[in-house]
Amino acid sequence: MLTFSKKFLFSSKKLQSCYIVAAKRTPIYPYLGKLAKFRAPDLAGFSIQSAIRDIKLQPDQIDEVFLGVALPAMIGQNPAKQAALLGGVDIEVPCSTVNKACSSGLKSVIVGANSINVGYNQCVVTGGFESMSNVPFYMYQQRRGKQFGDSKLLDGILNDGVQDKYSEQPLGYLAEQLCKNMKFQKQTVDAVAIASYERAIEARDNGFLAKQISPIQYHDGQGKVFSIKDDANLEQYDQEKILNDTAFYAKEGIITQSNQSNFADGAATLILMSEEMVKQLNIKPLARILGYQQVEKEPLEYAMASVESCSQLIKQANIKTQNIDLFEINEDFPSTVLAHLVNLDIDYEKVNVFGGTIAFGNPLGMTGARLLVNLVYGLKEKNGKYGIASLGNAGGGSTSVLIENLQ
Repeated sequence: MLTFSKKFLFSSKKLQSCYIVAAKRTPIYPYLGKLAKFRAPDLAGFSIQSAIRDIKLQPDQIDEVFLGVALPAMIGQNPAKQAALLGGVDIEVPCSTVNKACSSGLKSVIVGANSINVGYNQCVVTGGFESMSNVPFYMYQQRRGKQFGDSKLLDGILNDGVQDKYSEQPLGYLAEQLCKNMKFQKQTVDAVAIASYERAIEARDNGFLAKQISPIQYHDGQGKVFSIKDDANLEQYDQEKILNDTAFYAKEGIITQSNQSNFADGAATLILMSEEMVKQLNIKPLARILGYQQVEKEPLEYAMASVESCSQLIKQANIKTQNIDLFEINEDFPSTVLAHLVNLDIDYEKVNVFGGTIAFGNPLGMTGARLLVNLVYGLKEKNGKYGIASLGNAGGGSTSVLIENLQ
């Protein structure tokens, strides 16, 4: 007779609801900024600690950890395990690292939610993290030895992060193609970038961002304690520079260094629980995950994959687009947001209302999780009911999540 040590075997039991009970993130700093001194798992550890502390969760109450990272080179084996231990999770808790390029952080939430939906887990830690400042260069072909001639260094960020593997074009070039196909004008893409910064700065100044950010404190080795608590990329806002900057990817293009998102470092964590555990611990959940959708298209059309996953998710939930109160759509490039507005007929006053990725920066593995964290707090702030977080990823994929506000 077969015996099983695992607590759960798949059955036809009814799917459980999944709740977000904690949502925290670190400040986000630009590439090679103050957070460059921390390894990617260190950043995730800060975020996990904060989320656990926020709901007074005991480490042994966590069943599993799923964390996304898009650029794991040189971090070491299973970065999620490293981050979990740094965050205070028990060493016995299983940990898995998720890599779906820019969708990594949001995909980790789907994996965690699935495990709760089917009754396999009751409490999981999810999220995403990235230290783009510490991504290495690669010595190509050195494993076999270089017998003669020059050696070439490959940039890990370019090779694994922001260049389409199939066309070997930077993702910004694909954004230019989208602008051309949809006849977007420079003044329109610039307006998205300006709104992203101005909305984020307002959200910072009125205290909205402080509710989700957990400051990072560190010692300088000489007894002094420093605290990093704000998103530093906001300090780089320069409206005139955005309006006057010239094309970066194509000679006659409209995507510039100033109106696109920047490389950055950061981490975000969302703790998920089953309805049973929420009741057992008497925790008031922040939101309920109602559904999720993923779409794959041609690699060159990754931005449109996000549009389609949003559309399919809305249909799947049997609700109307106008009933979605807030959208968090990744602003890797302003053209991505504009494609959603045009194709889904969304009111821009519902999109990225507290700022977007252009303003905050784009730590690839973190961004999807940050979108969802911002959505959770945004729905409470606006007293909204339904919200969608969505982003595309290199390779032609996309990930979208629909939540219901319970605050």
